[in-house]
Amino acid sequence: GFYDDVQPVSESECQMYDEIMFDTEAYAHLLGVGKLTSGSARDTLMARWRTPTMTVASLESSNLDKSYSVIAAKAEARVSIRYVPNQVTETMIKTVTEHFQREFAKKRSPNKLTVRLVKSGMWWLGDPESPVFKAAGNAIEDVWGVKPLLVREGGTNSITSFLTHLLDAPALHLPLGQSSDNAHLSNERIRLINLTRGKEVIKSLFKRLGALYERPASKSPEKARPQAS
Repeated sequence: GFYDDVQPVSESECQMYDEIMFDTEAYAHLLGVGKLTSGSARDTLMARWRTPTMTVASLESSNLDKSYSVIAAKAEARVSIRYVPNQVTETMIKTVTEHFQREFAKKRSPNKLTVRLVKSGMWWLGDPESPVFKAAGNAIEDVWGVKPLLVREGGTNSITSFLTHLLDAPALHLPLGQSSDNAHLSNERIRLINLTRGKEVIKSLFKRLGALYERPASKSPEKARPQAS
């Protein structure tokens, strides 16, 4: 089903959620809803970050004039699916497509249903125990003076997974701003202090990575000495 093959929750991951001060009431108010479907802060964060989700991004019809007296001949829904470790792309596409077709068949409608995949990408999940994550955490602590909190957002950015496999190298998402910066929205912003300190964080991180992956200097080969015959 839709929730098959989801990576089991580890004890260390639960501890990560519990370290985050998350106000569920304030979050519900921000969303404009009276109540959340998840009860605790941990459950809410897990629903946001680690469980698969399906979103109807838009609904359109052939009734472009939005007339009340016209029955649309065609309707289209754009659906976005966020799948997670350790789910497989092909399996999720097959599962969702078969579900749509099965539910549509129950209607016994003379209309036709077409499911078309526009694009897909693989999830990515970093390793908090890796040297790269440790170096980034120490760099943030150097500049801000506090231990950073780990979040599981941005893992559906398929380019990250693509690059890690292509280059066989670890990846890291290092946000510099705040949750109130309106990322990808109108009036997107970043505070000046976040920008300047973010620069210092990156400098500290590069220094730590340089020391971490520093290669020993190779000795230059000795020149052959001429021999007298």
